Amino acid sequence: PIVFLAHDASATSIVCLRTPDSVYIAADSMMTAKNSTGESSTRECKIYRAGDVVFTLAGFYKDPFRGYDVRELVSGSIGTGVSVTESVDAVVNAVSTGLRDELARLRSEAPALYNKHIRGKTAPLVRILLAGREQGVAKVVLLDMHPVPMPSGEMLIRAHRTVCPGDCNSQGITAFFLTERTAIDAYLKKGGKLDWSAPERTAKEMVELVIASRAPGVGPPVDVLRLDAAGVKWVERKPECTE
Repeated sequence: PIVFLAHDASATSIVCLRTPDSVYIAADSMMTAKNSTGESSTRECKIYRAGDVVFTLAGFYKDPFRGYDVRELVSGSIGTGVSVTESVDAVVNAVSTGLRDELARLRSEAPALYNKHIRGKTAPLVRILLAGREQGVAKVVLLDMHPVPMPSGEMLIRAHRTVCPGDCNSQGITAFFLTERTAIDAYLKKGGKLDWSAPERTAKEMVELVIASRAPGVGPPVDVLRLDAAGVKWVERKPECTE
């Protein structure tokens, strides 16, 4: 059976730049599927929308053979006209339950995969970034879903939340880098800077840095979405990304 497990290879590059009134998200397009004998890659959209909320995912978020799909869990948790703040608890509950049940099935049905990719891990298995506008302010919530091993061998799921505004800097100008960021860190360490005067271009360029570095499991094209007072707008999108 195939398990989509982008997390293990640090695959996926997603950059979110948040200003006080806007959010810009850029993402690569490669999806890495792993099984007990190897891996394969396909092209997929990684930026989604449910009602007034935009979200993106990184990590272990799909197993088509067992019905586990974090995108569906998140979409099904967000009602029409519901804000990011109102969505977070429902998303955490749905994904925690779905991920816990998936891990129990994997442990029973595919122990080799479970032991190789899940057992002993403490880093987030799934990262979910949600964005929207509330009372004219751009809001971003990053959920890190951590496995918590129990003496029985089962896993519980703990959700760590980073909320902006709130946990971000006082200026409200904040960057979120999901998963693969080695090339971005190297660029910043050498004196490179994020150009906040052109955040949508900058978000794309950061993902392009990762692609150019030939990081495993990351590939073109780059999709870019803007969320501001005018609404949600695709700046660049491939056919797999629907309106």
